[in-house]
Amino acid sequence: MLKCLIYFFETQKHSIDQANGGIGIIPYIWEQVQQYYFSLWLIQQKNENKNIQEFKPREIIISIPPPPRKIKKRKLFSFLDKENEE
Repeated sequence: MLKCLIYFFETQKHSIDQANGGIGIIPYIWEQVQQYYFSLWLIQQKNENKNIQEFKPREIIISIPPPPRKIKKRKLFSFLDKENEE
């Protein structure tokens, strides 16, 4: 029963306030809890003889080129052009 409550409230992050001080959720989550702890046990059995020091993660280097810059050309003007028009 303790593992059911630990699974429901700590692993699944459900609110303790919603339980209203009871443990009535246990029959509804019993199958999920059994599958969860059984899969944890299987994982532990599979990795029991593995040496962590021998594990070397595969490193993949990805290079992304910078995007091309779009340069807007501004139209240059001067106040002298307006004086010449008048």
